Amino acid sequence: SAGLSLIPWGGAAALVKSAPSNAPLCILPSPPACTASCTLPLPIVTGLPVQVNAFFELSSNRRDVWHGNDLVGVGALRCEWNKILLVEAITASYLRLVHRCCRMFDQLTSVEKTTTERPNVTTLYQYFPVANSVKSTPWTVLVWEFYRRVVTDRLPFFCVQRRTGVKNEWLDIYSVTLACAEDPLQVEIADILAGISQPNFHAPVCVVPRSVIETLQRA
Repeated sequence: SAGLSLIPWGGAAALVKSAPSNAPLCILPSPPACTASCTLPLPIVTGLPVQVNAFFELSSNRRDVWHGNDLVGVGALRCEWNKILLVEAITASYLRLVHRCCRMFDQLTSVEKTTTERPNVTTLYQYFPVANSVKSTPWTVLVWEFYRRVVTDRLPFFCVQRRTGVKNEWLDIYSVTLACAEDPLQVEIADILAGISQPNFHAPVCVVPRSVIETLQRA
């Protein structure tokens, strides 16, 4: 009735390092500053660790997406549409992207299992959204919906690394104990309990960056 052409499409993408055809892709040590797109790139730094692209409803100068809680009429409809895109289309794509990154990490671990240095799993969690990095209202909606689904759908995104030659274990948030990656003592204890440095242990302990733990607690 408002005469708007609303197209229910959205996606998320992460930059990975290219590799030879016979090797898995490598997750980058840190993702770049990411922006939003509406077919073409927008001058919007979202604070998310992934690129997002959707048929957003934009301001007339294409410098921002419609958002706010005090609008009425067509403005309110545009805001609600952008929220639906973020909650439904983009979050679903984002979760599939993270699932794919988990599989890539397993492939990378398998290729490098003969080396003495194991890949750092905390690299993977740099693709999780962090509340303190996302300031603007439209993108915080995506952050909380991402973690809501991780928790309520019990998604197996938490990696318990084992010793060399033993397959990683992927568990949901209710099945693991989280250790802070920035705390050397917690990491050392996690390595012992998970069986990396002490093969007699086999506890479900996952080393995760502090920013992800804090965002999980807030969510």
